[in-house]
Amino acid sequence: MDDSLRLIQYLYGEDVDDPTFDRRITDDEELREEYERLQETKEALDRRSSPSPDADVVDHVVAQAADAAQSGTASDDRPERASDRAARAPDRAWTRRFRAVSTALALLLIVGLGWWQLRSGDPATTPSAGETSTQQQSASVAAGTEEEQSAESMPEWDDRDEVVRLHQRIEQVRSRSRTNAWGGDPQTVDQTSP
Repeated sequence: MDDSLRLIQYLYGEDVDDPTFDRRITDDEELREEYERLQETKEALDRRSSPSPDADVVDHVVAQAADAAQSGTASDDRPERASDRAARAPDRAWTRRFRAVSTALALLLIVGLGWWQLRSGDPATTPSAGETSTQQQSASVAAGTEEEQSAESMPEWDDRDEVVRLHQRIEQVRSRSRTNAWGGDPQTVDQTSP
């Protein structure tokens, strides 16, 4: 940046990009003289009063404005203007659109949440009672053959109290996973969403 621009910034109390500029003004004779000249000019301009128009000009403008207010025209040499149109309310179409869009989004959100909640109770995803009884029967038949095999391979250290405790725990888990008092279906283990 030029030193003359820095001098003007310094003169008006603005930040100068050179941090050592204060020292340079005091050390450099030529820069200090230019600063003093600019400071005198600024002070002279600040003392000078603002120019005011001649009284005849002001009187002529006021008289012409009064004539224009009475006759309805701005000046004699201009054609007459058409009257202003009637005031109307501002167009608020964008607010109506915003309300309509936000209502549609809220409705879509509600429908989506309802679908998501009801999806877990969908018959396609949960097995029916007939299917479960068939599955249980086939499992019990398979378990019967397995029981015969497991009876032969049962280790001797098997403690009957431990088996009873495990059976009670399994029944407790089964009772908790049955249909609850709210009427909802039990949730399968592999299902991750509510």
